[in-house]
Amino acid sequence: MTVADDCDIGPRFQNGIPVGPKKGYAIRPHLKWMVSKYYEYMGWDPETGIPLGDTLTRLGLEDIMSDVRKFKKPREKH
Repeated sequence: MTVADDCDIGPRFQNGIPVGPKKGYAIRPHLKWMVSKYYEYMGWDPETGIPLGDTLTRLGLEDIMSDVRKFKKPREKH
């Protein structure tokens, strides 16, 4: 999974709302920022989604830290 995967949501959620007080408002321009903030709140690298060392320690997963560090920054889909 990559940031691009997490930003790949259906058009119904990306396009503007058709009626109501928020008519025309779309999350598309904000989606990458929203995903990045979610990663940050979860204790993951905001650019890659890979758990940070502090997060693994807090969860008692120090034993997999060396495996997680082997992950390279995933390539974005274009």
